[in-house]
Amino acid sequence: TGGLRPSVLVGAMAAATARATLESPLDFIKVRRQVGKDAMADVSTSAGGQKNILRSFAASPISHIRHLYHGYFPTLFRTMGLVGSFFIMVDYSVRYIPQVINAPLFGPFFKGAVCATCAWVFAFPFETAKSVIQSDTSGKYKSMSNATFKVMNELYRTKGLAGLYRGFGPGASRSFFANGTSMVVYA
Repeated sequence: TGGLRPSVLVGAMAAATARATLESPLDFIKVRRQVGKDAMADVSTSAGGQKNILRSFAASPISHIRHLYHGYFPTLFRTMGLVGSFFIMVDYSVRYIPQVINAPLFGPFFKGAVCATCAWVFAFPFETAKSVIQSDTSGKYKSMSNATFKVMNELYRTKGLAGLYRGFGPGASRSFFANGTSMVVYA
């Protein structure tokens, strides 16, 4: 049964890349709406609203698509940490504590709730950085290289560890019940 299996890591990286690629623009739009900003608020367009944004998109679709992927790298890092940790914990659980994982009702709940919520411990600082970057309409992080790590460093320097885990309690609670319940229903 050995230790960490490369196939688990490769599978997690592939799944994380696919998920981040699909999820990033939707997460960007969600975060912008949560903070009361239009998703295209910082795309340079003159007055004219939606009609002008559509004209602008038709003239330069690549730049608009790139705009929607603002925050892709923190999403990718977060998702790699999240999915990678989850896959590893599930793999180890199945191999080393099968009596827990195979228990009716509790086993699937444990797999979903505990493994996913523990995975968020590793991924949450990237989630926080992603939200800061995606909610910014000033352009502060737009062309910054290594923005993810600079934001995380800034949060840690100004607010300490609590700044990196701001919102973790509600996020972990949601993860615990949502993922646990999902696995019970799936089983």
